[in-house]
Amino acid sequence: METRDIRLEVKIWGSILDCQIFLENNQEVGFWAYNSSKKIYFKELKMYEIDGGILDVKILCKGKNGAKATLLIKIDGQLDETIICEIEHGASTKEKSINILS
Repeated sequence: METRDIRLEVKIWGSILDCQIFLENNQEVGFWAYNSSKKIYFKELKMYEIDGGILDVKILCKGKNGAKATLLIKIDGQLDETIICEIEHGASTKEKSINILS
């Protein structure tokens, strides 16, 4: 089991009614803070335990077609991945597995 400091940042464009982020085994990340100057939602996960060296991330968005949410994933202070979820047919889901051992 690996532990890492993870920061998630979500920026929203357009009309999004709901945006949920899930990590490993569909654990929903809740209680987001909002930075009004940067217009982002963010969550700090200190010493987050990652099983097997792979961090599975999923973003689920609901809203108006064409709206999108961008999720930035920073591991140990470094930008690791970006996931863009653009809504089609009222809802969209994007998933990514991130290897933290390399």
